[in-house]
Amino acid sequence: MIPAADMAGPTLLLAGGDPLHHNYDYPIISLPNGYAILTNHIVMMLTVFVLMLWLLPRAARAISTGKTGTSHDYVTKGVFAHLIEVLCVFFRDDVAKPALGKNTDKFMPFLWTVFFFILFNNLLGMVPLLDATSLLFDGMINGTHEAAAHVESPAAGEGHGEVDAHAAGRDDASHGSGDHEAASLAGGVSEESHESHAMRLGPLVLFQDLTKEGTASHFHGIGGTATGNIAVTFSLALIAIIIIISSGIKSLGFGGFIDHLTLGTKFPLSVVIAFLECVGLVAKPFALMVRLFANMTAGHVMLASVLGFCSMAWNGVGPAGGIIISVPAIIFATIIGILEVLVAFIQAFVFTFLTAMFISLFQHQEHGHEAGHEHDHLHNHEYALGDAQMVAAH
Repeated sequence: MIPAADMAGPTLLLAGGDPLHHNYDYPIISLPNGYAILTNHIVMMLTVFVLMLWLLPRAARAISTGKTGTSHDYVTKGVFAHLIEVLCVFFRDDVAKPALGKNTDKFMPFLWTVFFFILFNNLLGMVPLLDATSLLFDGMINGTHEAAAHVESPAAGEGHGEVDAHAAGRDDASHGSGDHEAASLAGGVSEESHESHAMRLGPLVLFQDLTKEGTASHFHGIGGTATGNIAVTFSLALIAIIIIISSGIKSLGFGGFIDHLTLGTKFPLSVVIAFLECVGLVAKPFALMVRLFANMTAGHVMLASVLGFCSMAWNGVGPAGGIIISVPAIIFATIIGILEVLVAFIQAFVFTFLTAMFISLFQHQEHGHEAGHEHDHLHNHEYALGDAQMVAAH
């Protein structure tokens, strides 16, 4: 058993121990049969939900027009509100309107919600909450065990002389066993403190370790990247395809939607065309699901792999060699982390952009023609006025 003091350095590099550590969905509350009721990724999505309800209305109030009758009524208050306004206007005018035309305002609440939900999850997943909460838990367990050992040791020496006699007269075998027990006690975080018995909340199991045959608990920390879970991206893609199909049926009518799937061809060619179109309907949410999942997972795997060099060097060649290897690895990991922030924005944009494009495919053709004509008109008007006047107009 490694003492707690010796574990302090490598513990900070545990993020590199398992490249997929931050993508696992660890159970928090589950039934004894292993069915999870509350998991890490559910907690993260609920956290994002609360953040959106708190931050976005505040930004909306800062963006809204005032009532003083002066020019200050049209000035957005605050940097965060400016950022939200720029993103929302960009999506509405440059992403959704060219494709959706007159239907833009009808779909913008959904598209904005999808974008910010994915973006907040991507960014929150980069915060090392999983490692921080795990280290905090380990520190609490260490403090509890060390305090217990410090209190019990003097009392044992004063009140029970036979313990001292036994310690003085034990043979080599018992000496080795006693050293192992003492090291386990002094080490603080033992396997018993981390994963031996099941922690329960009534009939429910807390932090159930599903890798064990019996019912046991293991606290991995609370956090992680929800968008690195394919079940989450599948749910997002399923919601998107439901909106795509339902809005298409509402716009074209059921008969028009079926006619759209067959492209107006006659039997038997219409059957083949309809089959291929149905394959396309399945491929669209599949592309949304896999693209977001794969990109978010790949970023964490790369970061964990780079930090893994630090952990291996620390454990293999000692602290001196570990520092020599860790410094350039941490610098490189920092650069990758900055790139991950860009990827978080890009993946939220791509998912929302493709959703808007897929919705437009099943809208009435007149909308597409009018939207294209309106976009050309706005583009020419924008070119004529110039960038400065367009900024003032917005």
